[in-house]
Amino acid sequence: MELVKDGELDASCMSHIKGTGMNLKKYRKIATFVDGIVEGADCSEEVLLEKFAQKCYANFTKKDGLRQAKKFLKVLFGNNLNTLVDKGCLAALKKAADNPASKVMRIVRLNKPHGSFTKKLDKYLLGETLGKGATSKVKLGKDEETGQEVALKILTDGSFNKEDLRKEIDILKKLEHPNVIKLYDSYDNVADAGAKTTTVIVLELATKGELFDFFMYTGFFQPPLARWFFKQMLAGLKYCHDKGVAHRDLKPENCLLGDGFKIKLVDFGFATVFKNDDGMESKMLTALGTPGYAAPEILKRKKYNKSVDIFSLGVILFITIAGFPPFQEAKPENDWWFHKLSKKKYNLFWKAHERTAKFEAPAKDLLVGMLAADPNDRWTIKKIENCDWFKGECMTQEEAVKELLSRKAKVEKDKINQPAADAVTKRGESTLRAPVIGTYKPPNAFYVAPGYSADDIRQTLIEVIGETMMGRTAKEYLITGDDTKPERDPEEVKDESDWNPWWDIAFNCEFVEEVGSRDPAGDGPPSRTVRHRFEAIVYIREDPTYKGDKIRHIVYFKRRNGFPHKWIKAMFKIQMKVGFFHVQPEEIESAVPSASPLGRTEVGVTG
Repeated sequence: MELVKDGELDASCMSHIKGTGMNLKKYRKIATFVDGIVEGADCSEEVLLEKFAQKCYANFTKKDGLRQAKKFLKVLFGNNLNTLVDKGCLAALKKAADNPASKVMRIVRLNKPHGSFTKKLDKYLLGETLGKGATSKVKLGKDEETGQEVALKILTDGSFNKEDLRKEIDILKKLEHPNVIKLYDSYDNVADAGAKTTTVIVLELATKGELFDFFMYTGFFQPPLARWFFKQMLAGLKYCHDKGVAHRDLKPENCLLGDGFKIKLVDFGFATVFKNDDGMESKMLTALGTPGYAAPEILKRKKYNKSVDIFSLGVILFITIAGFPPFQEAKPENDWWFHKLSKKKYNLFWKAHERTAKFEAPAKDLLVGMLAADPNDRWTIKKIENCDWFKGECMTQEEAVKELLSRKAKVEKDKINQPAADAVTKRGESTLRAPVIGTYKPPNAFYVAPGYSADDIRQTLIEVIGETMMGRTAKEYLITGDDTKPERDPEEVKDESDWNPWWDIAFNCEFVEEVGSRDPAGDGPPSRTVRHRFEAIVYIREDPTYKGDKIRHIVYFKRRNGFPHKWIKAMFKIQMKVGFFHVQPEEIESAVPSASPLGRTEVGVTG
């Protein structure tokens, strides 16, 4: 029986090894040991499993060791271990590699976590959950070869049409624009847990999170700052439309901030191609999108064209300027505000909104054009680019970044930071360490004064969420991604009592507000009570850049559902109550980008 030699492994075998989460070096080490066992006289499956368990799972109980050994060898060499026993590793590996049922990529758990990264898919490390939706969850990832952080979109099993998914991947592959998120890689037949497989898409990471998180610090954007945001969004959308791609789900959650605070258009799960190879455009019919942002023709289930994206972007621009949405939903029969727009009673529409916000005349013209109920009246991108508001004063990238960070610093100093006397009683386990943070730092992130342990912070936040927001909290373990406590690895943790894996705080909360207020003339929107419900998570991470004697932590929030402009209020209430945690904002000047000699703006901003 031959041992494994260089050059014996063909592409199929290499792919299979890669799919199990191993590299060639580790495989050869295992193969040499296993071949040494099966070459012995009277070797059987039982003998193989026993010796393999003794070598690789010595700290397990005998029963658990045998179970783990069998599971591992079957993943690597196929379900039937007879070939392995009779003919050795190379024959068993080739047979397993040629079996269609074994052609899967596996998400495997790391024996030793790398900071917040606890699992691995091929060359990508997997960390915390950045977002969850009906059809997917997005994980923080890291390319082990380059060190670049990425986002891994893992499709929820059974929740997607494979043809639609393939369409999304094909669309992303052909999009290359600074304001559109990049596709790096994709994997079919990925196994995480259980027998079923799914698809994973590897995307550019928007390292600064959601743009609308800044609304906690600003409320709304002044016109020059709003134009900075809007022009980048429009540039990304124009590029997509020129490529014949309609996004069909523009909303604040899909307006992210990448490296250097560049605006990124993301989430092409509902996107489609509306232009054929000859440049002919076709109408679309599928009813999709998000209530509050979807165009009226979609809600009426009529045929529609690419202008639905203009409508959705108009809603986003309105929120950017005003700090609140123009209407609840584009249904004139149910929504007072949209009814006035659809009937072109613009004076009433603006009169109602100008009680709480100011709008320039050019902004009103643009918004009315983008939010036209009739798609034939809706402004085109060319008309938008030629309007007075679009041509107004606009901040440069450098000025916008400085403005955003300055606003955040001012609010933290004036409204969030509180005297140290208000500090909490130590209530956590001081020995618990939080995972180390990487480059992902969303706008709502804040540094905690050195000296508080990770669990002190965690326990205080749980109390504040409960008292301030009537929130219900739950554990979300970093390794499992839910409230299921992961099994310890006896090779790493000898005693069950020492097994205390890190978990983050998942929570539900709500707040109630009165919307609308009919004026004495009776021509205003009716008053009603609205309950805003949210699902969210708060992360506590260790800051590896801090050079002091004590550990410093960073805290940030991720909303999983609920309107973003309302979520800002909920998050602000929580942060106000833990203001004593905050470190005074670092010098803004050190985070401001400098212009490159090529006229582009290079930005290197810390959280």
